Amino acid sequence: MNKIIYTLGFLLIFSLFNNNAKAQSVADVDPCIKNASGQIVITTTLGASDQTCDTSGTTNLTINIYSLGFCTSAPSIKFITGARTTDGRDSSSSINEAAKSDFSSCTWTIKESSPSSESLESVGDVEALPNEEIPPPGTYTHAVLVISNTLQISGVATFEGTIKDTTSAETEGNYCWTNGSYFLDTGKIGPHIGPTLLLAKTNRSNGIIRGGATCGSSPPASPTANNIVYYFLNYEGGGTSVNTTRSEERTAFGTLSVFYTQADLNTLATNDPIILRPIIQDGVGKDGTETLTNTLTLVFAYNTPMKVTNNTTGMDIFLNFSNALSVDFEPINMASGTLITNRNDGKVTLVTGSPAVTSEPTSFPRIKAIQSGPFGIQFKAVEGGGTN
Repeated sequence: MNKIIYTLGFLLIFSLFNNNAKAQSVADVDPCIKNASGQIVITTTLGASDQTCDTSGTTNLTINIYSLGFCTSAPSIKFITGARTTDGRDSSSSINEAAKSDFSSCTWTIKESSPSSESLESVGDVEALPNEEIPPPGTYTHAVLVISNTLQISGVATFEGTIKDTTSAETEGNYCWTNGSYFLDTGKIGPHIGPTLLLAKTNRSNGIIRGGATCGSSPPASPTANNIVYYFLNYEGGGTSVNTTRSEERTAFGTLSVFYTQADLNTLATNDPIILRPIIQDGVGKDGTETLTNTLTLVFAYNTPMKVTNNTTGMDIFLNFSNALSVDFEPINMASGTLITNRNDGKVTLVTGSPAVTSEPTSFPRIKAIQSGPFGIQFKAVEGGGTN
C-alpha cells in the first residue's frame, strides 16, 4: 500500500454502491444469508425475482484516485445547468441549483489530472499514514474523495447449493467468480453486462442482461476482474423509484454522500476543481451511457469533527472488506401455489392443483453478475510529542 491509500484512512468509512439501491439510511443492499459454513444460501421464491446481496470473497478491488481533500465546512456539489430537472431525487430542491460547486473550505492533499490506480486487497490490516500526508492543524468536518467512475473488482462467491452461470457455456457448481465482464450502472434503465463496454451496451439493446460471472466446481486462483462503470443510479425510497446522481449512507462515524459527477479533469490538479452533477440521459432511444459521468465525488460528514494538532504524529488505518462483493442471481423460481419450507432436509416443495400435486424445483438457480459491494476504511489518530 502506498501513501495515497494510507491517506484514505481519514475517510473513516468509505462505501461504493451498486445498482440495486434501497432506502439510503441503511446499506444499499442487504448482506447475503449464509449457512454455518459461510456459504450463500440459495432461497426459493415465487415468480422471477432476482436476489442481490453483499458477501465476502473479494480478492482485489482497484479504484482510480484523482483527488483527496479535507474541509472545515461542508462542500457543496452543484448541478450542471439543466441537470437538476432530470434528477428524480433532487429535482424539487433549491439547495443545489445550477452553479459552481464550492470547495473553498477544503485543503487538497492529493490533486491529479490523471488518476492513480490503487489496489486494495487486505482484510483487517493496520497501516500507518506518513506524516507528509497529514493536513495542516485544524478541525475538519468533512473529507472529499474524487475517483474515476470505473473500478475493478475480482473475487469468488461460494454458494450452499449448485448454481449455474448465464454465460453461453452455462457451467455450474458451488463457486462463481468474476470473469472480466463489464457491468454498467444506468439507474432504472438497468444494468448492461458484456465482455466489453461496447458489447455490454449492445447486449442491453438486445435484451441480454447476463454473463457477468462464471461458475464451476473449482474456482481459479486469480479470477479476472470485472469492470464496474457508474453513470447514475436508481434510488428507491419513500415509495418512489427514480433516477438520481446522489446516494447516501449513514454509518456509525458519519454520513457518506456519493455524487455521480462530471469533472473537468484538467482542473482536478488545481485548488479550484470544476466538479458538477451531470444531466441524466434516460429518455426514449437512450441507453444511459450518454450521461457524461466521469467521476464519483464522495463527501464524508463526520459525526465528530477530525482534529489535527501539532501533536498529531500519524494515523493508524484499518481496512474492512467483510462484504465487498455483491452478487446478483436468480433464486429457484416456482409458480404460485402452496409453498412448503419446513422439510427436514431444508429443501422446498410446491403443492398445487386439486387433487394436490407435489413437485420440487428441477432447475438450478442462475447468477447474472458479480459486482462491487461496500468496503470500509477506518482510522485512529496517533498523538505524540510536538512537531514544531
